[in-house]
Amino acid sequence: MDMSRKLHLLVTCFPVLAWGQPGTPDPTFGTAGALTVDLAAGSNDIAWDIAFQPDGKAVVAGGTGVTNKDFALVRINPGGSLDAFFGGDGKVTTDLGSIDDNARAVAIQGDGKIVAVGHINVSNNKDFAVVRYKPDGTLDASFGGNGIVTADLYEDDLGLGMVLQPDGKIVVCGSSDDGTGARFSVARFNVDGTPDPAFGGGTGHTFAFFPPENNASAWDVALQPDGKIVVAGYASDGTYNQFAVARFDVTGVLDPAFGADGQVTLPIGPAHDIAHAVALQPDGRIVVAGYAEDGLGGERFAAVRLNTDGTLDNGFDGDGVVLITIEGHDQAHGVVVQPDGRIVLGGYAHTGEQRVFASVRMEANGTLDPAFDGDGRMTVHVGAVQDNCYDLSMSPGGDLALVGYSDGDNAADFAVVMVLSGLNLGVMDPYRAN
Repeated sequence: MDMSRKLHLLVTCFPVLAWGQPGTPDPTFGTAGALTVDLAAGSNDIAWDIAFQPDGKAVVAGGTGVTNKDFALVRINPGGSLDAFFGGDGKVTTDLGSIDDNARAVAIQGDGKIVAVGHINVSNNKDFAVVRYKPDGTLDASFGGNGIVTADLYEDDLGLGMVLQPDGKIVVCGSSDDGTGARFSVARFNVDGTPDPAFGGGTGHTFAFFPPENNASAWDVALQPDGKIVVAGYASDGTYNQFAVARFDVTGVLDPAFGADGQVTLPIGPAHDIAHAVALQPDGRIVVAGYAEDGLGGERFAAVRLNTDGTLDNGFDGDGVVLITIEGHDQAHGVVVQPDGRIVLGGYAHTGEQRVFASVRMEANGTLDPAFDGDGRMTVHVGAVQDNCYDLSMSPGGDLALVGYSDGDNAADFAVVMVLSGLNLGVMDPYRAN
């Protein structure tokens, strides 16, 4: 995902100041730190990602609809009110012309334009979809002619993650299925939305196959300073899914200096292991986050740290792998490496009664940070039924943003929770403005 959005590649550490108890909701945001947004009456609104502008406004992306899904974005002012300059009421929906249009990732360009990626359903087959908006929420006609670009790689192509390169090119990762199996897919687009012929041997896209099953999906992507592309997700070994990571060079060729010919698979627990997020440390080490099933019907937050060559980093909890239980049914979907080296995972936990937003924070060595809500773990109830968190990011001033949805009264709404980190990143954080 985009460096400006996720703040994964910060190289400067700033002083830590105590604004409040780290790991607790920020009382200056929304209602007791939480905000829900209903896109339309009766609609099911699922938010998948959040990006921050330099002025502190947040753009949340996902899907909305009662029966048919459309791309949906909202922009939130510091403090939690909707930005009326964006779409007239803070909300923008875009029908791409199919029954199932869904935005899964979002990033902010340096000129303030907003890029959202996901998929469109064409004749019952899904294609990558990339949509660019002007800062006011209108479609940018300089991108693809009407603001919308689609890419048909195989029969079913799901765009799940993205990162913006410094030159403005857009890298999208996901899953492509030809009807016999799925594989990691990565596509790169020029600033005008055309496929980049310098990537993938002239096609603008490339793949990573994970035998023996060839059933894999890439959920997140990060960009190294040297331009290499790191993609994380999961792949099946024929019985269970495992964490899977691939690294490509700037032309889309798998990097032989990483793992086995550019690919790494990591069995963690006794059953399925699913990775959803990746972050890069300033020293080049790679943090991958998701969850691991325990073989007894439960799941735990899971994180691994890899050296730059793809081997497990034994300096991370002794063996490169951390498993954390919150409630027993816990899934991590996002990761942030703080500028002080601490690692934060975000997702959800099931209390036995409902799913709730959840987060954990670790020291750089993988041990839980007791300064984070007392024991390194926190949960937040947003609504009365089900709350699912699908990503984690950081505000310009250091707050941690959990984003997903809250389901109540038979309809889901976008949901955002801002959590105190205890950091002061040396910039004026609008969320703390008087």
